Amino acid sequence: MPRRPRLSLQLALGLLGLACTRLSGAPAPFTIAVPSVLTSLDPYEDSVASSIVMENLYDPLIRLDANMRVQPALATSWSSPDRLTWSFEVRPNVRFHDGRPLRSADVVHSIREALREQAGVRYYLLGVSSVEATGPLTVRLHLSRPVPPLLNRLSGIRIVPEGTTCATLRGAAVGTGPYRLADWRPGIEARLVRNDAYWGPRPDLPEAIIALGRAPSELARGLRDGAWSLAALAGRTLPADIASDPRLESFEPESNYTKFLAWDLGRREARYCPVRPNPFLDARVREAVDRALDRAELARAVSPEAAPAAQLVPRYVFGFDPALPVTRPDRAESRRLLAAAGLGAGFPVSLHTRPLFAEAAERVRAQLATIGIAVTVVVVPEAEFMSRFPRPDYTLWLDRWGCASADVGELFENAFHSRDEARGLGLFNDTGHVDRALDREIEATFEVEGNVERQAGLQKLMARVVGTRYWLPLYNDREHYAVDRGYAWRPRHDLGMRVADIRKR
Repeated sequence: MPRRPRLSLQLALGLLGLACTRLSGAPAPFTIAVPSVLTSLDPYEDSVASSIVMENLYDPLIRLDANMRVQPALATSWSSPDRLTWSFEVRPNVRFHDGRPLRSADVVHSIREALREQAGVRYYLLGVSSVEATGPLTVRLHLSRPVPPLLNRLSGIRIVPEGTTCATLRGAAVGTGPYRLADWRPGIEARLVRNDAYWGPRPDLPEAIIALGRAPSELARGLRDGAWSLAALAGRTLPADIASDPRLESFEPESNYTKFLAWDLGRREARYCPVRPNPFLDARVREAVDRALDRAELARAVSPEAAPAAQLVPRYVFGFDPALPVTRPDRAESRRLLAAAGLGAGFPVSLHTRPLFAEAAERVRAQLATIGIAVTVVVVPEAEFMSRFPRPDYTLWLDRWGCASADVGELFENAFHSRDEARGLGLFNDTGHVDRALDREIEATFEVEGNVERQAGLQKLMARVVGTRYWLPLYNDREHYAVDRGYAWRPRHDLGMRVADIRKR
């Protein structure tokens, strides 16, 4: 992050403050340590770190459970009299942390704020044209076109009080969630205290601290030393001493995030490649890269639990096609394709990535060297890397994507549709490609009603997307967690950490 030199000092001061708290004789609060960095409490931001903190402070209308199934939250029931209208009954007797009662006007305000062009969660509301209160505790959504996974997507919209904005809530969260924000140190930690007026089951833990931006070595050390009660370990494998520690229970769930390779397809002149025109505009070059990659070797090198990816979502996301094969390496064919594209001698290019994927990028570099593509890996600090999106100036990059709604339509509409600001489509089309035929195929899935038919349509679309090689799926790996055995907890597919789900044994 740009403030990285100062961050080390801040982290040290944060740890010193925690140590002083413990020396005072007071019982240590339950502490969750994560590698993700969060510097704002904007409830309309969409990131892993934001979700980890915000889902404890706010409630959505609809919640996804640990298995990504739809559950009621602030909406007790819903109905759809036609494909363009959805009505919701808002839960009665709910209060915000400042004492205000929850009303339908708050839901209307929240959805309108989330629909703003600048809102990071706007893409969850693709197809929503308007919202209205139809009673003190009833709300109606109007759609411009059918949105089959609407309920799943509403899980990403946090409900805030009427009149508040992301600007007013950045430093003083006011939600209806099971915990209130007691203290906030941007980039360092959030201290949560139980909301004893919560509408749902009373959480076990009276207090919790979420320690942010912890390095992998610090995460592991804190578990060994007992500084953390629960940690999301950022390493590619679970340290053996932590996995065997009798005080800790460890988990290695399949990650929701598929790692992929992507390239600039919107510029004739690529910034980080001297070849003119941009070689990745040629489908033969993209295929050459695809066939040069040995995904099985890459997965083994990254983690013993990783698996080569044939598509851009893991198996439990709706739309996954188990019949799609992993591309087999064929470097002779790669060299033939490069020669046909006039690049038989190869070419140099920079590959940008985040610290999380530096090792994977090095493996990609080594594999592409076998066909004459000379890759220079550039590891960019997390915040700086993400600040370039959408539409980065990188020529080639390695990153990850996860469908938080557990529906692959989210990926197609946002990342592979041509950018269409007016309709909110293609907002994460980072490559800059324009493919009107693909746009029509994506939009055709909006009209499919039955789950079986829609699943088949999405699978067909996945094969089409993988075939275009706008992105190359690389591998799926596992997340790593460890928790004090004095507590019962299970990880979620979406990387969320609901403190209310943690129970004392």
